[in-house]
Amino acid sequence: MFATLADTLRERDRLDEALENYRHALTYDTNHKRCHLALGEMLAQAGNLDDAARYFERALDNHPNDPEVLSNLGVMRMRKGQVQEACLLFEQALQARAGDPDILKNLATANLRQGKIDDAESQLESVLHMRPDDPSALYNMAYVRMAQQRPANAEAIYRQFLQIEPDDAQAWNSLGVACLRQDKANLAREYRSEEHTSELQSLVNIVCRLRLEKKKKKERKKKKRKEKESATE
Repeated sequence: MFATLADTLRERDRLDEALENYRHALTYDTNHKRCHLALGEMLAQAGNLDDAARYFERALDNHPNDPEVLSNLGVMRMRKGQVQEACLLFEQALQARAGDPDILKNLATANLRQGKIDDAESQLESVLHMRPDDPSALYNMAYVRMAQQRPANAEAIYRQFLQIEPDDAQAWNSLGVACLRQDKANLAREYRSEEHTSELQSLVNIVCRLRLEKKKKKERKKKKRKEKESATE
C-alpha cells in the first residue's frame, strides 16, 4: 500500500512525500526491492550518493544475484569513482542477464574510464547491433574510434548521433575535433559550439600553423633545388 502510494507520488513529482512513503513501506517489509531501488535512485538524483549507495547495498543483501540491483549499485560505484568495483558488478549482472544492452553500455563506460578501449568497443558493438540508434552507445563508440586514431569513422558516427541529438553542443565540438584530425580545419570551424569555441579555435590554429610550416618547408626545398640546378649550368 505505502509502496504503491509512493510510486504515484513520485510520478507526480511530490518527491519528499514519496521518499517518506517508501521509507514507511520498508518498516513493514525490509526486503522490498522496489522501495530500496527507488530510494537509491531518488537520493542519487538529489546528489546524496552515500545514502543512495546504502539503499542499493541493502537491496543487494536481500537479492544478491538480481541484475537490476547489481547494475544500479554498479552505476553508483562508478559515480563515486570506484570504477573497478563497478566493472565487477556489471559483469556479475551480465551473468544473470546475458546480453542486456543497458548493462553492456554501463560496462563499456566503466571500461572506457579505465582505458580498456578494445573491451569497450566489443561491448558497444553488441549494443549497437541490438539498438543501432542508441545515442549514448553511438557517442561512446565515436570516442572509441577517436582513441583508435580512426577520425573518419568517428566523424561518421558523430554525424549519426547528431541526427538524433542535434542540440548536443559537446558532440558538435567533438565532430569538429574529428574533422581537425583529418586536416579539415575549414570544416571544423563550422562545427564549433560557442561553449567550446576557444578550445576548438586553438586546435584550428595549431593545424593552420602546421600547414603553413609545411608549405614554407616545401618552398625552401624547391628554392634550394633551383639554386643547385642554376649553379650546375
